[in-house]
Amino acid sequence: MKLSPEELNYLLDQDFLLAKVKITDKLIDQLSDIQQAIKGYLLPQNLPFPQGTDLNDGKISKGERYKDLPYLVLDFPKLIQKERIFVLRTMIWWGNEFSTSLHLQEEIWETLRTAFLRNYSGLKGKDVYFCVAENPWEYHFEADNYRKLDEISIQEIESHISKANFLKISRKTSLSNPETWKDFSLESLRLFLSVIFQE
Repeated sequence: MKLSPEELNYLLDQDFLLAKVKITDKLIDQLSDIQQAIKGYLLPQNLPFPQGTDLNDGKISKGERYKDLPYLVLDFPKLIQKERIFVLRTMIWWGNEFSTSLHLQEEIWETLRTAFLRNYSGLKGKDVYFCVAENPWEYHFEADNYRKLDEISIQEIESHISKANFLKISRKTSLSNPETWKDFSLESLRLFLSVIFQE
């Protein structure tokens, strides 16, 4: 093995690695605050979440290699089972963006599909992205995964929905303004829920 001088400098750089640990701890605290804010918003709403949805605890996880970059994720509210998925996923992806996504799949998506098609126009003009990929577990915002909802016709949406067994819609914002993330998450949650739980 031969390391370049630049790679060797990274290997020897304790300052960056220690800073990364501190930043990660702060990001986890931020996601925990967001989880509590979402919980506080949902409790009095009495919305018809699918039976078994976790509306109390959520889950914060982290990884090092989504597209080779570190990330942190909050899943809340969440229900992730083999045939039933309902999850709001908040993601901090180093070097990229902060995003909030609603993922519905299998039985739950079938139940809420009609409401979404009836109400999805309420998402227009809100910087919402519609997942056009076959794999619902990708989170990058390249054109083969997400397209802006404002730029997709209802025919394209219906065509994708007829082939897929899931719906995923997302919004993103800059990593440069972490003080806005909580409000952004709550705004995204309210927006997403308004189109699936509205009669």
